[in-house]
Amino acid sequence: MAPKALALGLVPFFALAGCATPPPVTKAPPQQCKSTPCNVTVTETGTWPSNYLDLPDEIQVSTTPITIIWKLSAPSSTYLNPGKPIEFDTDAFKCRIVAGEPDPQRPRSYECTDEAAKGKYKYKVKTKGWWSPPDLDPYVVNN
Repeated sequence: MAPKALALGLVPFFALAGCATPPPVTKAPPQQCKSTPCNVTVTETGTWPSNYLDLPDEIQVSTTPITIIWKLSAPSSTYLNPGKPIEFDTDAFKCRIVAGEPDPQRPRSYECTDEAAKGKYKYKVKTKGWWSPPDLDPYVVNN
């Protein structure tokens, strides 16, 4: 009887787990950054648990140094991670909360000065909040 009860108890768990879908790959065209500052809009699409961040998968930079500003256009319950919302694996990007941000504990905009050499640099976009979407891993491409 115990194995049957256990099996019946797990059915709803697996049924619900199957409903969660991974975030779709963004289809936004690359964004061209030719002058500073370059504004990148980050939106939240969908509802929990299948909500996701949407922004260009590539930001193409034609000249450095350039300042890139990510602006979150999402419900007020989601905000950029106050620690490191935009995180590169290199020190060539100097990042900080945008000056004048009304609530630094719940930032909605963040900027990085790109001083990197030519190449493709992966970064993470991280949010927090009630039902915040999963992190996203797009690129900055310096041409």
